[in-house]
Amino acid sequence: MGLKERREARALDAVERRLVWMIGSPRTGTTWLLRMLGAHLDAVTLDEPQIGTHLVLFSPDLLGLPATGFTGDKLVYNDWRRDQDDYFFSDRYAPVWEPALRRMLLLRFAAQAADSGRSADAPIIVKEPNGSQAAELIGRLLPRSRLLVVWRDGRDVVDSQLDASRRGAWMDVVGGGRDMTGPERLDYVAERALRWRKRTQVVQRAYAAHAPERRRALTYEALLTAPVPALESLGDWLGVTPRTPAAEVAATYDFAAIRPQDKGRGKFARAARPGMWRESLRPEEQELLHQIMARPLSSWATRRASRCSR
Repeated sequence: MGLKERREARALDAVERRLVWMIGSPRTGTTWLLRMLGAHLDAVTLDEPQIGTHLVLFSPDLLGLPATGFTGDKLVYNDWRRDQDDYFFSDRYAPVWEPALRRMLLLRFAAQAADSGRSADAPIIVKEPNGSQAAELIGRLLPRSRLLVVWRDGRDVVDSQLDASRRGAWMDVVGGGRDMTGPERLDYVAERALRWRKRTQVVQRAYAAHAPERRRALTYEALLTAPVPALESLGDWLGVTPRTPAAEVAATYDFAAIRPQDKGRGKFARAARPGMWRESLRPEEQELLHQIMARPLSSWATRRASRCSR
């Protein structure tokens, strides 16, 4: 390795150590947390670059088929093609594509961090909940990065997604909003629940494999109850001196501070009230969620009781 290559390797190692991947699931409060961390700390923040979504695909999205038609080991496309040599991300050729992919990721994030105006050693917080099915790949490629997992009751996640998918709701801006009948709603609930379960399983494995000092997990419910201690604890974990006091940041981004016309049913900021699924979801939808989510929900309840874990 020449001098130029050694310099690049050292620079990329430094970028890797600055990276913080915020993962878990969509609709877990990660947007809220990202904004608060960006205001509280000297940190570079990236809001869903979607690299995880591009690298690890859900089979239903690629093949245009319902998620309910896939067994758990086939729900993620990469899983059932990894043994096929022709697949670009095949296991056989991982020694070739993994180092190249790692280098591309780090160069890309380094370029945006350099343009951010933040200090040269500021953490680079990458919010990537919709790409959380790539958590194991990311952890393997970038073991010196950090994982920040945000958990939320999966029933509230699906309920929030169902509200966002209605015609005229905030996601309808990009198309696809629709008024669903009873059977259509049930199918939608099953689709979202299966994806939540798969993402949760992947993130659990990635978290377990990551170095304890470079991982942290908290629940949306705990963050909602006590945002100030959560922000202060994360700042300590990242080793960053606050730019703005946590209490001031939490007050600025509190749900009560959002204008009435910008929150409520169909809005991105909906309610900030855990357990709404009990009121919003029909009995048959609740039963279906419990059937699909039973084991991951048990793990979530344990995490909620422990508040914030390492």
